[in-house]
Amino acid sequence: MSARRWTRWLLLPVLVLVWLGVGGVTGPFAGRLSEVATNDSAAFLPSSAESTRAAEEQQALVQESTVPVIVLWESTDGPITAEQRAAAEQAVTSLDGKPGVAGRASPVLPSQAALPGRRGTAGRGQCAARSR
Repeated sequence: MSARRWTRWLLLPVLVLVWLGVGGVTGPFAGRLSEVATNDSAAFLPSSAESTRAAEEQQALVQESTVPVIVLWESTDGPITAEQRAAAEQAVTSLDGKPGVAGRASPVLPSQAALPGRRGTAGRGQCAARSR
């Protein structure tokens, strides 16, 4: 083989290694970009702009940040019985007023199983948890 052909085959792995090295060294800095970046549209507008005032008013309406929590039950003995549903209902309603739970839990509803022949074997309840 000629020297030119060896250079071609050697150049590609060297470039890949250099690319990975640069990415490995500078990659952690990409995660810190949010510390200096501003994505708030109101930051780029004058304080007298209607959009800025609307954004400030909207922030006043936010009460607390929550995430949905879905609790699932499944009966392995066939369709959910009235006793199982009552126990699930009691478990969900016992979440009301607990630390970290916002608002009231929803009633337990039967879930439609995705598997054929398993209809009525699952139930679900939902509540909202406070996020930090």
